[in-house]
Amino acid sequence: QLRNQWGGDPGTTWLFPGSNFRRKGLGTALKALALSQDREAKLWVAGRDRPDRWQKQAAQLGLRDRVYFLGPRKNMEELYAAADGVLLPTRYDAGALVGLETAASARPFVTSAHCGPAELLAEAGAVIQVAEDASAFAAVLDRFADADERARAGRRGRAIAEQHSWRKCAE
Repeated sequence: QLRNQWGGDPGTTWLFPGSNFRRKGLGTALKALALSQDREAKLWVAGRDRPDRWQKQAAQLGLRDRVYFLGPRKNMEELYAAADGVLLPTRYDAGALVGLETAASARPFVTSAHCGPAELLAEAGAVIQVAEDASAFAAVLDRFADADERARAGRRGRAIAEQHSWRKCAE
């Protein structure tokens, strides 16, 4: 139902979760989507920030019909389940729980090396060394346009998440 509400089924649907869109790399995510060969790929942006500036950038990049600003959500588990993967080219996020949430949802996690759990979850998606490298992120989006590739990364992520309970994270 969520996919039908925001862009329909064709193409890969990426989730960008979190507030402070600038620090989390939304500008890079938008550029990567514009550079991607997957012309049907969509981006769902969930978080508290004001979308005005980002909506304008999306329109300038020709993405007006492919980027959906969902605002703050209380049903994140449903968004993880409905999306094909998570895109978070963050400039800094020391303890991003979104990484383990993505892995637990068996979805690929595409992030930068500036994301706290990036090293742990590298096999569950992709880690780009430079957070602003939109071309590198676009190449990864293209790789994960393949459903089998997403499924393999998702399975690896789920296995990692199962080894990291809340108790282990707290320790």
